[in-house]
Amino acid sequence: MKYIYNRFIKYIIPALLVWFIVSCQDDEMGTDNSALVAKISETENFVQGKEEGTGLGDYLFGSVTALKNKIEWAKMIQDRADNQHALDNAVLILDKGMEIVENSVIRAAYPMQIVGKSSIRCGSHDLYNPVDEFTVECRVKLNSFNSQIIVANIIGTDFQDSAGPGGWAIRSYSNGNGDKQIDYVLGLGGGGWYVDVLPDVLEINKWTHLAVTYNWTTKSAKVYKDGILLSNKSISHPINANSELSKLNIGGNEFWGDRRDIDGQVIDVRIWGRELSADEINERKDDFLSNAGQYSGLNAYWPLNLALGSEILDETGQHTAILSGVEWVDPN
Repeated sequence: MKYIYNRFIKYIIPALLVWFIVSCQDDEMGTDNSALVAKISETENFVQGKEEGTGLGDYLFGSVTALKNKIEWAKMIQDRADNQHALDNAVLILDKGMEIVENSVIRAAYPMQIVGKSSIRCGSHDLYNPVDEFTVECRVKLNSFNSQIIVANIIGTDFQDSAGPGGWAIRSYSNGNGDKQIDYVLGLGGGGWYVDVLPDVLEINKWTHLAVTYNWTTKSAKVYKDGILLSNKSISHPINANSELSKLNIGGNEFWGDRRDIDGQVIDVRIWGRELSADEINERKDDFLSNAGQYSGLNAYWPLNLALGSEILDETGQHTAILSGVEWVDPN
């Protein structure tokens, strides 16, 4: 018992004295919340008039709401904090929140894709692979031809399953005949791959509008460059449209891996559930579509002309593109 008493005197009493002295010092020093009060007021003024949306000048969904939630949290800290560190930390969090909102403003920009680092994946859907007829359009500008591979997918849904090749793709194509080629491929199941190679289509650092069509009724497949018909050929079998394996990718293809990535930009992606006429393609090739609902047969449409973050709902409201590793660059 004497041993316990001695230990108590030796260790516990000094510790209690230190705690008492520090507590008294804290009470004497107090806390100053004036900086946080001022910061809350500044932040409330900052968020006024800022609207979330998907239009130019709007703020990304969730960014303004998150900052408003931080303001309410900071008010709670202001009322309840019993130490200066908590008050100072709340000021820093509000500053960071304003910075995030400022950087979330939607601006005009295009997604730049880098080989092995970037992807734009749109999932699988029957509307990407209409079995009777379709048209696919996009605009593409390459920084370079991917010299490590023979083909790089500009856009497509191509795959391979037990029934044979499936889906479709527009690809940058390189072989001994030069780098400016594209090929249009269709996976025709038991009919194998339909491949149409076209020379002198692409140029480095130059925008090109590409359009391809498929029509099983007329058994035809066509390719257009900048509204001009380059190819019109016959097909022997209908497309294999296995929707589980056939996933739409822009600038690459997840089925084949990153060895088919492009180095460049793809914008104005349109998928139609019908074959467009040459006049229809030529009329709208240079402009982004407005009011997507007015167009008959438009199954999916991503303008990709605004920095909308990593998940972008298409203009028909049916599909979401997941972007990873892209760099948003000024329109060029």
